Amino acid sequence: MPEFPAVRIFFSFIGLLVIVLAVLTQKLQHALGVRSRREVFTHPSFRRSASIIERLGQLLGVVIGAGFLLQGVGPLILPSAATYTISMILIGFAGAIVLAMFGVVLAHWKSR
Repeated sequence: MPEFPAVRIFFSFIGLLVIVLAVLTQKLQHALGVRSRREVFTHPSFRRSASIIERLGQLLGVVIGAGFLLQGVGPLILPSAATYTISMILIGFAGAIVLAMFGVVLAHWKSR
């Protein structure tokens, strides 16, 4: 990663912003008057899958935000090899979360 402080500040800011938005998603939706996906669906199977996918989406936001934060702050406190390894682990975890989302949709779609 380039040694530009502005790049590190940008990645750190984006990481913190994504983590905060992921954690506060439900409160923001409630404040804006947007109904949760659990409230939109009437079938119990769809409600359950929407609830699981919302939680997985929040977790995905936290993981992606942690990745950005690591790219911003990591080079200052960790060796580059450790930063790279942790980044790859976070990317793999994010991919696993996306696959889990697809799995939940397919499992509940088949159960209907």
